[in-house]
Amino acid sequence: MNTDSLDSPQSCQPARWLITGGCGFLGTALIKHLIKNNLANHIRVLDNLTVGTKEDLATACTFTESPLSSLLTPNSSLQVELVVGDIRDPEVCKTCCQDMNIIIHLAANTGVPVSVEHPRLDMECNVNGTFNMLEGARAHNVK
Repeated sequence: MNTDSLDSPQSCQPARWLITGGCGFLGTALIKHLIKNNLANHIRVLDNLTVGTKEDLATACTFTESPLSSLLTPNSSLQVELVVGDIRDPEVCKTCCQDMNIIIHLAANTGVPVSVEHPRLDMECNVNGTFNMLEGARAHNVK
């Protein structure tokens, strides 16, 4: 795959992005990149704030916190919205996928000690959470 086109704003139309785990290190770096290169006209961040924080997200962008019941309708002016929610909840995932073009799924439990101490939690986040995101994408025809 040629990744040169990913860095060229002329080669991509701005899109509506859903970024799970968007308050973390990778998520905030991605958001900065998308904004800097005009690659997004809307960014929805889904995060449970167990690792990344609202303050971390604020270093990357200005955002609005939106409750799940009133997600913003993407429009032509760039908006970043934060939904505090958990990928273990299938309805949260399905609702957050609505009106999105692209999903970047970064939310996960990554620590080995935690996975040994709490293997069920690790599995629920990493396996079921990924499945929930895939189902949300399928339900809303996100390619």
